[in-house]
Amino acid sequence: MTRGLRKPKHCMTQYQKALDELAKKVSEISNKQALIGFDGFIEKIENHEETRGTGPAIAEGLLACGQKVKYIGTLGTPTINPLFKDFAKKTTAVSLAEPGELEKITFEEILIKMGEGIFIDAIFRSDLIGFVNWEKTPNMTSILIHIIEKILPSYGPHEGMIFFFDLGNVSKRSEGDLRAILSTIKRFQNYGDVLMSFDIQNAHLVYKSLGHNINSITKENVKKIASELCQELKITMIAIHNEAFAACATHRDHFFAPNPWLNKTIIETNYFSIGLITAFLLRLAPPSCLILAIAFSTYYLENKKIPTLSEITSFISITN
Repeated sequence: MTRGLRKPKHCMTQYQKALDELAKKVSEISNKQALIGFDGFIEKIENHEETRGTGPAIAEGLLACGQKVKYIGTLGTPTINPLFKDFAKKTTAVSLAEPGELEKITFEEILIKMGEGIFIDAIFRSDLIGFVNWEKTPNMTSILIHIIEKILPSYGPHEGMIFFFDLGNVSKRSEGDLRAILSTIKRFQNYGDVLMSFDIQNAHLVYKSLGHNINSITKENVKKIASELCQELKITMIAIHNEAFAACATHRDHFFAPNPWLNKTIIETNYFSIGLITAFLLRLAPPSCLILAIAFSTYYLENKKIPTLSEITSFISITN
């Protein structure tokens, strides 16, 4: 049950449009295949241990939406850690190292543990390829360069393929590292659609790394950052969010959606990404992508569980 729900004062039609678009496309989600990597952690909470990681969280969310997911990460070796056993089974996972050992992930290790042919096949069969937690994965830029130079050219541009990137906390890496990953990400646009998502603090840091600055975080400034980043990186779409609203930009325009659940003070970034990715996979309009992203995040905060698309539809309907 949701509590303290406030109905939005504006954009009621926008939310109904999102519901209408989702209803028309929702049956397509079971045909979508995602490949996600590369992290995986185990964290001790009081007297027990729990699984953690941007990749596992997003993969679980996509599974809940009805997508097929294959996972590559750090789930335990030579055998999967028992805490990741069910997750690994659901995602036919390939584990490259012990939980948290992200420094051991390299392109060569992926080919050794997974097999070059299987890895290439997994890429070519995927509608979505998600690379997350660059912040803590030292070799990710190198891995992506290898994929661009050694795998994708034999495949060529593929209509419908989506590459999703969530860099994490970019302040944990140098500006040189950040500029290198951004120039690498740009190259994926030659082979499909590139989608990126940031919270406002990290979007601002990326903006600054490219030689820009703003004096304050406002609705108009966030739309400006999204538009200019999208144009400069020459990618399909960038989404930026904070607790009050989300904005996104394509090469043609920028869009804005308020958060109607105004009693919330935080956004769960991983669950925002799940909604954004799912809507983008279904080719919903950019404003509807933002609405699903906000709804997924807020639903998780309210209910402490990952929603299905049916639950998200009901959740947005109550608000609308």
